[in-house]
Amino acid sequence: MPKYDLRERPPAPIVLLVVTNFENGTSISLRGKLDTGASISVLPSAALDLLELYPKGETAIIGYDGTRTVREIYYADLEIETIRLTSVRLTTTPRAEMLLGRDILNQFLITLDGKALTFEMHDP
Repeated sequence: MPKYDLRERPPAPIVLLVVTNFENGTSISLRGKLDTGASISVLPSAALDLLELYPKGETAIIGYDGTRTVREIYYADLEIETIRLTSVRLTTTPRAEMLLGRDILNQFLITLDGKALTFEMHDP
């Protein structure tokens, strides 16, 4: 069972994942924080240049503080815990790790054991 990352305050469930630009095959490995409060998954802005991703549209986003912004949308393949998800809709923000929102999390069976600071993530 993976452990929560204790460097996060409070500790948080983090997975290692691979993001791939399906148009050119370029891939990078990232940390992804499970974020049940996010409706859409968020890629770090710095990954755009590395992956050579280009916007495919825009969407309105309401942030955790209620602020509404319009963000560009990108598509990439993800591999999480050996599960491959194709053409995943993503937006970006300047942060170091990816946020895995409910758009991705709802495709898994996830058990969070906060007491033991461990979690499980499976494809049902």
